[in-house]
Amino acid sequence: MNANMLDFSIDGPVSVQLAPKDLGKGKYEVSYIPTAPGIYTISIKLGGQAVPGAPFKPKILESRKPSSQKKDSCEQASKVKVYGDGIVTGYCNQRCVFTVDCPTMNANMLDFSIDGPVSVQLAPKDLGNGKYEVSYIPTAPGIYTINIKLGGQAVPGAPFKPKILESRKPSSPSKKDKVKVFGSGLVSGECGKTSKFVVDTSESGPGKLDVSITDSGKKLTSTTKSLKTNQLEVSNSDQCNIEVYFEGNHIPGSPFKPKIEKAMNPAAAVEVCGEGIVQGENGKPVSFVIDTSKAGKGTLAYDISGPIKPQTTFKEIAPGKVEVTYVPRLTGVYTIAVTYDRNNVPGSPFKPKISKGHQPKHEPKVKVYGRGLSCANVGQTAAFIIETGSLSLENI
Repeated sequence: MNANMLDFSIDGPVSVQLAPKDLGKGKYEVSYIPTAPGIYTISIKLGGQAVPGAPFKPKILESRKPSSQKKDSCEQASKVKVYGDGIVTGYCNQRCVFTVDCPTMNANMLDFSIDGPVSVQLAPKDLGNGKYEVSYIPTAPGIYTINIKLGGQAVPGAPFKPKILESRKPSSPSKKDKVKVFGSGLVSGECGKTSKFVVDTSESGPGKLDVSITDSGKKLTSTTKSLKTNQLEVSNSDQCNIEVYFEGNHIPGSPFKPKIEKAMNPAAAVEVCGEGIVQGENGKPVSFVIDTSKAGKGTLAYDISGPIKPQTTFKEIAPGKVEVTYVPRLTGVYTIAVTYDRNNVPGSPFKPKISKGHQPKHEPKVKVYGRGLSCANVGQTAAFIIETGSLSLENI
């Protein structure tokens, strides 16, 4: 092989193909799709000699993102709202009703089902503009399960678990039976975030209303806000058991047990890319970019260490994107730790190799950089860039 030929290969837990794409002006984008997690080895040689930083050892993680089609379905399903007494409580032999509000263009992909102590039919009614009124008449008491999906993905709060009670006597309902309670906070929530529900006593007349919210027996703090006469909005947080009393008695459906989901780790949505997390040359500035735009609010921190701690600078290049530049003063392996809310981001800590930056004069200078050399996810395309100047990949 002569000095004007590049040779590259990849080895890992499974066989993977590298796919080069000519970007012009001696620059090539090389992509690959790993199908198993683990450490891979990417070798790149010019005229039989390894290019600076080679071999590269990207860490492939288990896939954390759904496919684009599944992601779209998840995003659309997340916009669906379900509310009404029928997903919280009801009475035997009486019509239970709830509303499904689907603001997407795929309302025809909604799927409803219900299971319980006895067979029950759901009757959806199209109200137009993506809204449906869904009713059912349970004939036995107990806990029912209502599943609502859009494009195969569960909507927020599903499955719902309404508690169906024995038929109430229509002759002389008590005051507590006239108290209404509704809102997403009775059904679901996210750990650490405030959730809400409404207690309406407008039809029950005057009386003492008590709300008790506990977590594993420990009483939690709740706040109430008057919305109008005889109606209160109650906020709660964390995993909880909600008890609502009127005149010392449980109202229908109480106690309520909302389904609390664990909060997503925001660090998992942070992306780090750039030549600076892979390689560099002694005495020359090298940079990388940290993208927190998809992670939500949090605290970003980074630390660069090595044979000698380098000087670093950073600047915001776009909302949620920061470029970090450092100047290594000695050759060797450096360590770049990037955390978000004190949790390592994917691929951290990174281990860039700092070389002397010397190449024979007769050999063109080759640069290799990109996120695909340091971190990737199973089943997703990973890519890196090769800059070769006037070099061609015709013979690769």
